[in-house]
Amino acid sequence: MAPYYGLGTTELILSDLYTQIAAISGMQTVDWQRAEDKEADIENYPGVYINYRDIERKKLLKDLFKNTFTVILVGWVWVAEGGDLGTAMNTMILNLRTAVLADPYRDSNAYDTEVRFVATDGGSRYPQGQMIMDLKITFFSEV
Repeated sequence: MAPYYGLGTTELILSDLYTQIAAISGMQTVDWQRAEDKEADIENYPGVYINYRDIERKKLLKDLFKNTFTVILVGWVWVAEGGDLGTAMNTMILNLRTAVLADPYRDSNAYDTEVRFVATDGGSRYPQGQMIMDLKITFFSEV
């Protein structure tokens, strides 16, 4: 019999996402509900903020809802003077994407996880780089 997955809560999904991101080699900071890295010390780089954006709910049955949960990851890196910011950003994006999609079921609490888009600051803040990753996580709930 195949395992059942997809019935979860936002708290369990966010907890699993936090665990996956914090496990990335070299990740110094993982925190919640922030958009800016203001006053971050250089030893806190690279880092990611996990931001809960919204949740769209659709009632399927009397006691079953389909939830489309949007989460925005805001990540930042720092390179030494003369370093290649593009390579550092691409490495961070690849590592985040790999960690997020390694378990799209969020430890059986989600039906699917999808990376909708990734955007960067294009090097405008050199030697610091910033990116955002928009995630769509689908799950079912009883409430």
